[in-house]
Amino acid sequence: MRHLVFLLLFLSSQMIGAEVYKWVDEDGITQYTDQPPPSGAAQIEKKLTIKAAPTPETNQASNLADEMEGFNKRREEKLEEKSRKAAQAEEYKSKCAAAQGRLKVYRDSPRLTMPDGKGGIVYVDDDARQIEINKSNEAIAKFCK
Repeated sequence: MRHLVFLLLFLSSQMIGAEVYKWVDEDGITQYTDQPPPSGAAQIEKKLTIKAAPTPETNQASNLADEMEGFNKRREEKLEEKSRKAAQAEEYKSKCAAAQGRLKVYRDSPRLTMPDGKGGIVYVDDDARQIEINKSNEAIAKFCK
């Protein structure tokens, strides 16, 4: 049954794309036929070639292809976004751990030393310690969510 329906649709689409003749008969009536006009026709105006209209199956296939293309594009964008968020989360995790480590060092070490830039070391005073504790707390608030 399916093959019969397909065959009928195929044959009808072939007939739709056939040539159509427009001519005026001896009574002055304009005729449209798929056969050439008889030799006794009063006037032959033109032979028209009519293109077949797109079938619903063709439109559906085109629409389906467009939808699939859009779907694939959206899926790729979502995967890229997910990958970008995972990379950002990993970066934030490492920055959070570093900030927590710095905070622990500045809070728990009684005598903290830093390089002085000249090859020596200096002890960190209370003001510098508090500045570093505040910086660490800000980093923890930003990266440790």
